Amino acid sequence: MQKKIFQTIVKTTLASLVLAIFLFQIGIVPARADGLTGMKDTLTRLKISELADHEIKWTLPGGKFAAGDKAMVYFGGATFVADSGWTTADFTFDDGTLRTVVAVGVDVDPVCTGGVDDVAIRVDTTKSQFDIWACPGYTASAGGASVTFTIDGTGPNGTLTNPAVAATYQVYLVGDDKGNGFNFDDDNGFIAIAIVDDDQVVVTANIDPTLTFDLDTYATATAFPTYTETPAPYSVDLGSLSISGITSSNGGGGIRSIWVDLSTNAASGAVVTFLATGGPGTDPGLYSAATSKTITSASGPLMSGWEGYGICVANVTASSGTLTWGGAYGGAGDFDGCDYASDHTVGIAQDDFERIVLHSSYSPINNGRAEILAKASAAATTPAAADYTDTLTFIATSTF
Repeated sequence: MQKKIFQTIVKTTLASLVLAIFLFQIGIVPARADGLTGMKDTLTRLKISELADHEIKWTLPGGKFAAGDKAMVYFGGATFVADSGWTTADFTFDDGTLRTVVAVGVDVDPVCTGGVDDVAIRVDTTKSQFDIWACPGYTASAGGASVTFTIDGTGPNGTLTNPAVAATYQVYLVGDDKGNGFNFDDDNGFIAIAIVDDDQVVVTANIDPTLTFDLDTYATATAFPTYTETPAPYSVDLGSLSISGITSSNGGGGIRSIWVDLSTNAASGAVVTFLATGGPGTDPGLYSAATSKTITSASGPLMSGWEGYGICVANVTASSGTLTWGGAYGGAGDFDGCDYASDHTVGIAQDDFERIVLHSSYSPINNGRAEILAKASAAATTPAAADYTDTLTFIATSTF
């Protein structure tokens, strides 16, 4: 009976020894109960077969990381795949002090002859294993130091590729703090990493296109941009034209302005164009059917005693974005807007070509508002008539 018990103990001991040697040879070593703590590996990607950066952290159980010591991060051979392009720029190591990576050996021992903060990295591409070596002269860390080791696994130099199969994988950490190689009695531990079929969720949304456009005609004595909504049909009555001055939309004077509201979320903004009805001939302008006379419209300043007619933009505003006038419709000089009484430079009211009177500078606009003035003048020889008329058709167009 005692012989059988002895044989059983021998067999069990041998089996345990063989298993331990095998695990050590392939880089898998059981963790000690008093091993490393605070272990984690934060990856930039968890998707199968994706390149990922790694930020690996652990806390020493009490000892120091000193000259001649080594630390190993083992990713499990053929599961994670490390290529051979590694350089010193691919790693950082901090054990309470940010150290300097001075050398990298890929499948060979690195040259580690540096100073007080120097470490070297050995990469085993077969095992996907990364060893950190404290070079001679290295100033030891504090006892129980928190360690951070980063691996730039997404290139452009070395790369570390996630496993091709979704599963939970173990990363093994071990430190050689006795100078006798990686051993069972060194500080060690495991980290679990979940590799998944996909780690990204695509969130989509849709913004419906919008275009808001409104016309009004109103005479207001209040400051721009305040006015009152008016019902259709819209009209501007310039009244009796004088040969001694320019008749204009005049705010609170009773002659209405044309008000335009414009908003759009179109990426390339919106334009407001207009087309005049004009007379039956080729000349655009205010036409009298009773006399067959047209007060011709043209771009330029109106002058007393000379026939002329046109429109101009006096004021623009927007709560966001920019609303501005087009071409010749911004008054005289630097086109800073015409006015009621002194700046009578107008743009043509054309009957055969749509003119851009307003635009949003090729960008979206919100709560854009403009005040457009109608202006006209007569000559001493302009035939008397009560039916001088022009119809302006305004069109807003957005480019999405």
